[in-house]
Amino acid sequence: MAKILCTLLIGMLALPAGAVDAERVFKSLVLPGMGQLGDGQTVKGLAIMAAEVACLSVVFGEMGKASAYAHETYVLQVKYGLGGDYSQINKNYTDWQDAYHKSKKARGFMLVAGASAGGVWALNLLDALLFAPKKKALDDEESLLNVIDDHLVVSMSPESARVSFVLDF
Repeated sequence: MAKILCTLLIGMLALPAGAVDAERVFKSLVLPGMGQLGDGQTVKGLAIMAAEVACLSVVFGEMGKASAYAHETYVLQVKYGLGGDYSQINKNYTDWQDAYHKSKKARGFMLVAGASAGGVWALNLLDALLFAPKKKALDDEESLLNVIDDHLVVSMSPESARVSFVLDF
């Protein structure tokens, strides 16, 4: 993970000044998909968010299972140590081994899902760094001064003066 972060930072430094949209990168860093949503890339942003949520939900689900199986493993280990007749000792031993293997399997799924979540996060950051949509330059008709001029109303009378800005949706 540290290697990926270092690679991203070196990549950011290699880009020309102004090529990186810091706000988009920060949004994507905090919550994967937010930078894309802020730029109007709704489908891509929602897909990244859904992938991250799916991976993290698997991580937390498997974490709960691993914890439960680990507790069961401990309880069965104690029962096995207490002894008893041969059939009871044999049953406790098989249950203990079964719970241990289930715990190991759940930890494996948890690691795979965690790595997938990290991969989605890294791809999200790469997208935010390298594939930001190009900002459209305003032409003369859409210049900020023309927009303000079209929507600004100034009215004056001997008693008062009033300035209002009308915004239409």
